[in-house]
Amino acid sequence: MMKKKICIDARMLYYSGIGTYLRNILFHLQETPYEISLIIHPKDRDKLPWLKSFRLIYCSSKIYSLKEQASLPFKIPKCDLFWSPHINIPLLPIRAKKLLVTIHDIFHLAHFFNLSKAQKSYTSIIFKNLMKKADKIVTDSKFTRYEIHRFFPLHRDLIEVIPLGVDFDFFSNISSENLKSVKKEYQLPSKFFLFVGNLKENKNLPNLLKAFKQFVLSGDHDHSLLIVGKKAGFIRSQPLAKFIEKEDLRERVRLLGFVPENDLPSLYKLATAFVFPSLYEGFGLPVLEAMSAGTAVIASKAASIPEVAKDAALYIDPDDPVSILEAMKTISKNTSLQKDQIEKGILNAQSFSWKVTAKNHLQQMETLL
Repeated sequence: MMKKKICIDARMLYYSGIGTYLRNILFHLQETPYEISLIIHPKDRDKLPWLKSFRLIYCSSKIYSLKEQASLPFKIPKCDLFWSPHINIPLLPIRAKKLLVTIHDIFHLAHFFNLSKAQKSYTSIIFKNLMKKADKIVTDSKFTRYEIHRFFPLHRDLIEVIPLGVDFDFFSNISSENLKSVKKEYQLPSKFFLFVGNLKENKNLPNLLKAFKQFVLSGDHDHSLLIVGKKAGFIRSQPLAKFIEKEDLRERVRLLGFVPENDLPSLYKLATAFVFPSLYEGFGLPVLEAMSAGTAVIASKAASIPEVAKDAALYIDPDDPVSILEAMKTISKNTSLQKDQIEKGILNAQSFSWKVTAKNHLQQMETLL
């Protein structure tokens, strides 16, 4: 009997967010009764030894490009199922019998008014194409499922919520040597708040900086604010840097930019608290990473974040810098609360598993095969 064939678009294997999602799910799909092909960028072929468990198809087309739309349909082989882990599915017909698509969030639709004309056009075309062609949609949270229904009144059976996981062992097993190494490498201050993410608008960094400015003015001369995340390609990094300069926060706020994954656990662990003031998230994976590392979390009570953080975060109103300020004051002074939040966070993070996430994805694929 011929094996069922599955093809997966894995070109975003090393992107932040979606790359973490892909790597962890694919790792757990190495042994299945199906023939699985991965479409990957040629530069990624030797980065992970276990990629050899799959049939590899190479495609160097840039994500969101015209070249992608021209080449990707012809890279997808004749198969029983094609899974796209993001919304950028081909506009042209493909040779897959069924199509599974992951929608992590619909920020661009929810904030359509902020887009350029080109972005509005691309977003509209892509989502209309996706909704017309997808046989099943997977999303990370109940919040995003609700948002999809808000814009597209689809039959509820079409959308399946599968929460993401976290590599708890990776983020919790931190050696004292690694802590010392990271502290020295980044010349870390003795006390600091930490943000991890990109510099997109929904991350709400201007309000975080306003809150931290007031935190400094309130008399705290010990804490700094470290912002970890890719700066290249995000125009918001320039106004943030100007704000830091204007408000004379150069000695207290540092934009660290991209940080290697192996350094993240120690950065989380050394922080007084992880602050996540985001306005809009499809999931919010850094929350679980910080909790796994044993760090107290200050989080926005917005979008999907309460689904992820549950009762293990100190919640703030992301639209109100004073709310963020008060949370930073509270967590920095109340060591008993800090300890309680850390214990709750560890228990919460342990309830999220990539193995379970991968199993649930495979089950959804099987419903379409």
